[in-house]
Formats: sequence, structure tokens, C-alpha cells
Amino acid sequence: MKILIVDDEPLIRSGIRKRLDKYGFAYDALYEAENGEQAERILQTQKVDIAFVDINMPHMTGLELIERNRQRNVSFVVVSGYDTFAYVKKAWKLGVHSYLLKPIDRTEFVDTVRELYDARPGSDMLEKILDNIRRNCLDAGYSLTEARRQLGCSESYISRILKNERGAGFNDLVNQCRIDQAKRWIDEARGRVRIKELAGKAGFNSQQYFSVVFKKYTGTTPAQYIRSRGGLALDDEE
Repeated sequence: MKILIVDDEPLIRSGIRKRLDKYGFAYDALYEAENGEQAERILQTQKVDIAFVDINMPHMTGLELIERNRQRNVSFVVVSGYDTFAYVKKAWKLGVHSYLLKPIDRTEFVDTVRELYDARPGSDMLEKILDNIRRNCLDAGYSLTEARRQLGCSESYISRILKNERGAGFNDLVNQCRIDQAKRWIDEARGRVRIKELAGKAGFNSQQYFSVVFKKYTGTTPAQYIRSRGGLALDDEE
């Protein structure tokens, strides 16, 4: 892991470095820059995994630095004394991982860095998320918030991992899991199923929504799929 700390205040840079050491986050290299221009030179010449970036700096703001280098494979963490909505909104639009306010909260800092370390190549966090989806998708009350609670990480982190590694959102993968199971039940029952009961078993509160989602992932309605398997939808509702 290679880390860059960008802040025009030496005490802030020192504080972040000390926290990384204190909480056991090992790194292969740690670079420091006191303004955006210095930071950009480092980003152009070194492979950086995580960059902690202040917003208000001379020569180039932190948001300008991030915008100019957003295509690089770097996880940006904004560390700022400004909680202005415009700054926060712009940071999220640029795809930053987190927005930490000064003085930096210890728990937020540790959770943020742990998430970034877990997301490294070779990490099993993706498989943990997918396994959680597989185990819980048939529960109608299962949601991204519940997944966050069970996995102990933020909703934005879960969404980012799935988007980067699978190219899909959380709800898409949950619905895909539900429809795959519904198809297995239809095949096992040789098509003799009631669509309303099938929807409930698959984690859907609405038969109509189940049919919409089923068609989205299979190209056919549940009744059409059942008939294609030589069966009969007992309530025969589309």
C-alpha cells in the first residue's frame, strides 16, 4: 500500500502519519506534499493507492487536484475543515471515497482506512459481500442498510466494491439472486407453482413487482417461463 498525504499544515500531515502507525496500517511508501502542485508531481511519477487531500491549499485546491487525477487508480479521501454543502457535493461527484472533517474523528479515520485496505487486490471483502447477499436475499426485509450492519462497513463502501468488481449495484445483485432461486424452484416443481407464493418465497412483497423483475432478468414473465418448462402456473397470472 502506497499512501500520499496532501496538506499545507505540517501538523495535519504528521497527525495522519502517526495515526496510520498507531493503528497498525502498514504501508510500502508514504509521500507528503504541502500543496496540489507537489502532489500532482508525485501522482504522475509514483503509484499511489490512497491519497488524503485537504481542500483549501495554495496554487491548486484539493478538489482541483482530485478532478485532474480522477482517472488514476487512486482512492481519494478528503480531509477538510469545511463542511460546506457545495464542497461536499463536489467531492462526491468526483468519486471520493470519504469526506473527513477536521479535527479527524478517530473512529471515522480507522473505519475509512480499514475499508480501503480491505478493498486491495486479493482481499476477500467482495466474496464476503456476495456471500452475505446469497444468504439473505430471500428475506423481504433485507436491504443495503442491513448488509452494512452485518458486514460492519459503510453502505457506500459496499456499493463501491460491487460496482468496481462486478459492475452492478447492490439491488441488482440481490434481485438476480432472488430470480435465480425462483427459477430453480420452478424447475424443481416442474412448473406446478403459484406465482403469488413464489414471489413471497423469493423475497418480494408484491407479485406485480416480482413479475416485472423476473421479466427484466429472464426476458419472460413468470407464467411464460413456467409454461416453457412444460408446467402450468396454477393461478396463471402474468
